[in-house]
Amino acid sequence: MQESEILSQMRQLVGEENLISSCSGEGCRVYLTDIPPERLIVDVDRLFDAHGLKSKRCDRFVLFTNLNKDSLVVVLIELKSGGFNTTDVFQQLQSSANFISDIIPRDCTTECIPILFHGKGMRKVQNTDLRRSEVLFRGEKVPIRRNNCGTQENLANVLRQAQVLS
Repeated sequence: MQESEILSQMRQLVGEENLISSCSGEGCRVYLTDIPPERLIVDVDRLFDAHGLKSKRCDRFVLFTNLNKDSLVVVLIELKSGGFNTTDVFQQLQSSANFISDIIPRDCTTECIPILFHGKGMRKVQNTDLRRSEVLFRGEKVPIRRNNCGTQENLANVLRQAQVLS
């Protein structure tokens, strides 16, 4: 299978050395079941370090094409297996959204899906704060979606709800 033109371009822009094969990490398992096989998974720590960036960042980018909409899907993933601060999660996702938005060609139609994968426990106030938080991506506010670490098809389920997977 030949990689799409935009994914080939993104592969060059993020650098082969920053690509990995799994979304899991930080004690949190993310399943790639039903995710398009033609995809890029980026280790954002490596990518930011390579660019000399010290700002907050999420853990992973997953990039694939949505053939139904002829667009590039940009999934921002933050992994939290233990406790977390919702403000930090928002800042990590927003900083990462700003970075990836700047490197994607302007003429490319994109869809951004920020996701927090977390351990089973989440306080009510955290849930409320996350529901109110939206990441700004190319002038559009997008909600932060959530799912549990280790739940079967956790990534695919979120992407289906966001209507970027059939």
